Amino acid sequence: MATPQYDRLNTRRINLKLNKKTDADVIQYLESKNNIQGFLKELIRKQMNEERKPKPGRMPGTPSKEESEFNATLNLMREIVK
Repeated sequence: MATPQYDRLNTRRINLKLNKKTDADVIQYLESKNNIQGFLKELIRKQMNEERKPKPGRMPGTPSKEESEFNATLNLMREIVK
């Protein structure tokens, strides 16, 4: 069993408050898992990895279509103001 000192130095507790009425489906789903903590950590890590992946059709560091259109509009406005 971990000591209070170990926990204080090496762990971080994060609570999740769920409403029995509005989150009943989530509660039921989580309670069906053998290891809720492991299940949630697996989902979070999966999402973190997805967010790290480059988006299809776009090289990392290149602007999105919306960013390109915004920059083009901004440049056009700068030309008009000159």
